[in-house]
Amino acid sequence: YQRRVHGRRGNFGPNLMRLAVAVLLLSLTNCNATRIFEVVIPCSDRNSIEYLSRHDILSAERLPSRVCEQIYHVMAPSLDVTFLGKNASIRAMDSSNIPKLKSLHAEYRDADEVLTSIINLAKRYSSFMKVYKLGKTLQGRDILALKLSKSPSKNLPNLPEILYVGVHHAREWIALEVPLQLAEHIAWQYQQGHATVRRLVDSSEIWIVPLLNADGYQYSHQKDRWWRKNMRSDATRLFGVDLNRNYPSSIWAKLPAYDESWQKDTEVYRGVSPFSEPETTAMLKLMGGRTSEEPNAPWVPSELNLTDGFTAVISYHSYGQQIMWPPGDRYEKSPNFEMMKAMGEEYARIMKAVSGRQYSAMPAYGLYLAIGDFCDWFHYHHDYRVCYTIELPGSESSPWDFNLPVEEIAPTVHENIAGALWFADYMLTATVPADKWADHTFDPAIVSFDVDSDGVVDYVDGELFKAPVPPTISDRIRTLHPGVVAALVVTVVVGLVLIGLLIWCMVCLTRMLRTASPLAPVPRSDAASSPPTAGAPLTASGRLDRMIDALANSAMVLTGGLPPVGTAAPGPSDGSLETPQPAPLAVLASPKSLAAASRGYAPLSGADVDPEP
Repeated sequence: YQRRVHGRRGNFGPNLMRLAVAVLLLSLTNCNATRIFEVVIPCSDRNSIEYLSRHDILSAERLPSRVCEQIYHVMAPSLDVTFLGKNASIRAMDSSNIPKLKSLHAEYRDADEVLTSIINLAKRYSSFMKVYKLGKTLQGRDILALKLSKSPSKNLPNLPEILYVGVHHAREWIALEVPLQLAEHIAWQYQQGHATVRRLVDSSEIWIVPLLNADGYQYSHQKDRWWRKNMRSDATRLFGVDLNRNYPSSIWAKLPAYDESWQKDTEVYRGVSPFSEPETTAMLKLMGGRTSEEPNAPWVPSELNLTDGFTAVISYHSYGQQIMWPPGDRYEKSPNFEMMKAMGEEYARIMKAVSGRQYSAMPAYGLYLAIGDFCDWFHYHHDYRVCYTIELPGSESSPWDFNLPVEEIAPTVHENIAGALWFADYMLTATVPADKWADHTFDPAIVSFDVDSDGVVDYVDGELFKAPVPPTISDRIRTLHPGVVAALVVTVVVGLVLIGLLIWCMVCLTRMLRTASPLAPVPRSDAASSPPTAGAPLTASGRLDRMIDALANSAMVLTGGLPPVGTAAPGPSDGSLETPQPAPLAVLASPKSLAAASRGYAPLSGADVDPEP
């Protein structure tokens, strides 16, 4: 620059120093900005993996290569990533197109729609499904659980209990659709009489919590698409707690004070203590469990008295296409590690048979450590019972996109329904006591998922995923609000009473017309108005005259002007034998005429006749 502009040779050393300072100042202006990085780490570098697990890992998978390597997409401050070990390969991603608000898929239901759907679903299938309120979120939303059983209002102590949970993390929308549509599918198939589904429901108690983090889920729809935690806040700000780090773990006490999971601003903030959040407390009230990881620790029963201890649990997350089993907070194997490994591999094979999509089966610690995880708590505080974390697929077009395309929702739901039903079937058929799963050896022959050997999983054979039939009128009535139903019943009853009164009045009027004495026909001057002879057909004017006479007769009967049928009419007051003549019809039509006629049928003078009959 100095040579070309000023025509002299510059001093290389000071100029290089100035350049370095300028580059440093420019970099410091954005040095710690949060960005998305792609990080590749050897499987053996546990220190780097453990350090990376303290940040917001969007997805993780093991690369198919001879040298074991794992690839991560992580959202973290730039300086944090630079502290990874020398074996880590780091690449910053172009994240300029990351969606911040709900703008891609309006087909995903928001929290309020989901809660309404859950309540309506339980009303529609009330004979074998019931909704329970486990508690309320920080913003006052209900935490709902669906129970499917032959007697959903009772706790049947001799039946196995299986739990499916969705949406610990707010931004994982597909983790809601899978358990909710699983409930819809089981209910519909049970009503349709599907043999396998009926056997599963009648011989167990199936619990489904589709939306655990309702507040955060709604916030991710309305404000921040990337929001992960619940809506915990203080007087100055919203920071949230990672619900899947808020469960007890023996590792909690070993974490140093500087660990990032203690910092409120991080995506993995675990809260002030285990079960500090209403969402995780609701799970404790539903499930119960031991007070510590010791096998002989005291057992705390379900506070809600709804269960006796779950046999197995599935927790849905996204994304990554993995089936993971405990532990995820330590590098060691639990007593039934090999059984869960074999079962997880079979689980993945079943889902691949449905859709062709491959899920990786691995221990949860195989990708990164997560301390305070839901599955770890259930496994270690419930006698080493079986639990799997299912990482559902994400968008293939972007490695950090949680918006699974709408056209992928149905295939993802189908493959996971098949896996969930197979899982429940195995847990019921194996007939292992709930506290003895640590001694069980997995046997795939216990449940054959292809009974007819046609190469298709029987749980999704034929028309199992056919669109549900439209609800009947009785189904729609059952889903109405009780006040609306009461109003409809009152309206129908009042309508029937009014119709009955109308019919009764018509019958009474008909009887009066039949029993009334006929009036003598009014004399007419023209031949057309004279009474017809016997046997002669009536003309139109004759029929009209008779109708008018009958109506006038009815009016006289109602006003008391005619004598009873079969009695003679009174004669004139002078005692003569002259028969009184009926008044002309025009005269009878007025009130004055009716009053005069009721006194003796005498013709009235013109002054008594109304000018306009």
